[in-house]
Amino acid sequence: AENSDNYSWFFRQIKEVEGLAGFVESSLQLSDRGKGLACAQRQEFPQTPVRKCGRHIVSSVRKHIKGGAGVTDANIWDIINAGSVAEYETALQVLRNKHLAAGTYVQAIENTSYVFYTFIERGIATFGSSTSNVVESRNSAYL
Repeated sequence: AENSDNYSWFFRQIKEVEGLAGFVESSLQLSDRGKGLACAQRQEFPQTPVRKCGRHIVSSVRKHIKGGAGVTDANIWDIINAGSVAEYETALQVLRNKHLAAGTYVQAIENTSYVFYTFIERGIATFGSSTSNVVESRNSAYL
């Protein structure tokens, strides 16, 4: 089960492997916004930055807005991939103009957890990753 107890156990196992804990501490972790993972990570590796999965943000916006005609996934990805404050604010305003509820929903998500420029400002390498799709596709091959 994906819960904080199991993730905490997993992270403690990582700490036992020589050199692996340091790798995790210096890596960017991608999350699908699972509360269990986030809780365990803050407890076991509090200094490790976490980036929320862009694909999950897009699907959450789609799920929570009604009557989103005119709002495209690209509108949301423009926010996620913004390379500066100005790009972020412009993309957010475009979304708000198309669908106020969608823009409000996205704006309520802490931008330092998913918007590209915020990672640049903090010197955190993202290596072009904005989704957890790579991991999910690998996992599905084993299941």
